[in-house]
Amino acid sequence: MIYDRPGKGDNLAIEIGKDEMTYGHSIDSPTEVLTGENSNGEIIAIWIAEASGRKTSIEMPANAIA
Repeated sequence: MIYDRPGKGDNLAIEIGKDEMTYGHSIDSPTEVLTGENSNGEIIAIWIAEASGRKTSIEMPANAIA
């Protein structure tokens, strides 16, 4: 995830891929970011709201983050 603060773009970019980006998604003017964790405290889901009302939800498999 890459975030440019207000005044410098005010967007959040999510890029997925190990050696090269295989998927990218941009969120304009994020207003809220929430995370969900499993019993081990690992983040397994991210929910992001943006000023326009659009919402993005990301769920990660248990072995996605190494």
